[in-house]
Amino acid sequence: MRREERQRRKDVAIDQRGILNGLAVKDGETAWVTATSRSDVIGGWRARRAEGGIVIDVASGAIVTEKLSMPHSPRWYDNRLWVLNSGTGHLGTVDLASGDFTPRAFCPGFLRGLAFHNNHAVVGLSLSRDGSFSGLALDDEMKKRDADGWCGVQIVNLASGDIVQWMLAQISMIGGDYQLRKTKLFNETGYDKEAPGSVTFQGTRAEIYRNFLGVGNGLPVSDFFYSPRRFGMASPKTDVKGIAGIIHIEPKPVSSCEIRMQGTPDTAIRAPAQLYYYNPGTKVADGSFRVSTGQMELLHGPEEINGFDYDIDPTSLLDVKSILDFIVFNYWQSISAKITVEIIHESGMRLFLIQVASA
Repeated sequence: MRREERQRRKDVAIDQRGILNGLAVKDGETAWVTATSRSDVIGGWRARRAEGGIVIDVASGAIVTEKLSMPHSPRWYDNRLWVLNSGTGHLGTVDLASGDFTPRAFCPGFLRGLAFHNNHAVVGLSLSRDGSFSGLALDDEMKKRDADGWCGVQIVNLASGDIVQWMLAQISMIGGDYQLRKTKLFNETGYDKEAPGSVTFQGTRAEIYRNFLGVGNGLPVSDFFYSPRRFGMASPKTDVKGIAGIIHIEPKPVSSCEIRMQGTPDTAIRAPAQLYYYNPGTKVADGSFRVSTGQMELLHGPEEINGFDYDIDPTSLLDVKSILDFIVFNYWQSISAKITVEIIHESGMRLFLIQVASA
């Protein structure tokens, strides 16, 4: 072994000092490498995570820049040197003359792994080992955007800097709150629940009310427009349109309540229920309620939607109380009783009192 080769090997430390972590090729030759710092003491890179990351020109050994934060994955593309400034969460370019870094896109995670295709960048994102990016500008960037860290891949349009597609990996998390954090990631996969759009409904007033209260069979729609979003970002398909179709509405109950029914002085039915509310305008008179026990459906509002249904199919009776209520209601029907119905809100306040026919 030549003397100079032995000396070079002595100069390479086996412990973590500056951490050489990326390599860029230009015209088939190694051109630049990245490192977390230029420190030459054990663990020196840790004190320079926020700033001090470097790009080295391999041919000359010159430091192109030392203004980065934990840089990764340098790449030469479109006559520019691209770098993942992982400590800030930015993909961007390094000016070879000044060493200045110009961000092009922010990605919510610790960035490592970069490829290009057809003027798009494919960026790899990972999570912190301890669940935070404390001490890095990335932590502030995430808080500013009210964002959680990703483990996945995002595709960046280099012309606009927009994230145009992505893939979120469902992975195991390290830490005592493993299940909570994993569940949170699972719930975040998919399209946002709310996004801008518009639609024109077709139907009578009664049909619209019934559907918005959750007891309709669907509404014909036209002029449908929707801009889907995922994780707070616009989808690549920003103009989803439809000429015609059917929309089915599944409302959520606004609160719990109790339905109390009296058909004769000595017989009564009381059952827990869910309360639904719909009002298409600002007038109190336009408001409508739906009270549902599963067996009983009571609609109250504008005259054309008022109604009361009691499912008396014996196969739907699931417990002793349901059977007894079924018997009582059948008795009321047999004598054509006038049934007084009272709805009590979960707070104890009576919402309304009406009388319905049992037949």
